[in-house]
Amino acid sequence: MPVIKIAVVDSPEVATANAIAVEVARGYGLPTLRGAGETDSKDLDVQMGFEKACSFLGGMGKSHVLFGAGEMDSANNYYPPCLVMDDEILSMVKRVRALGQAREDLEEVADLIREVGPGGGFLDKPHTFHHCRDFWQPDLFVRNLYGFWREEGRESIGQRVARRAREIQEADAGPGVSQGGARGHEGCV
Repeated sequence: MPVIKIAVVDSPEVATANAIAVEVARGYGLPTLRGAGETDSKDLDVQMGFEKACSFLGGMGKSHVLFGAGEMDSANNYYPPCLVMDDEILSMVKRVRALGQAREDLEEVADLIREVGPGGGFLDKPHTFHHCRDFWQPDLFVRNLYGFWREEGRESIGQRVARRAREIQEADAGPGVSQGGARGHEGCV
């Protein structure tokens, strides 16, 4: 069987080259466009999720415009269920980045820890009350116990995103992104 080479769109070397290009452009005050959420995977699998999450994490907040959502197979294919998966990954990545950028809150938390001291409690503190439910909630990733997941039919992430993509396509009567397909990514660009 002949060996056919393709352009690799997701690798540590590509990520490093993209980061350098973005920093050089920013140094000159130029807008930047870069690929993110790209994968060399051919299926909705662990490789795809890992590569896309790493790529989105590295790209968000640095470049002015990101492209690549919905792409797979070294950018040779666009697959609607992949776009749904990217929506889920982007919502998680946005949460991670928001937590990392909350420097003021970290200082407030450090002050609270010093105030309470060793052996103290935080349950009666206003900060705890205001933030105790600040957790990212996935739409498609499973966060319940194995037994419940099994009883609900053992649906894989690939099956869930394919089902959701069908629901969006069936509900969308016009051109563009349906209301159910985009959920608050306006801050990503």
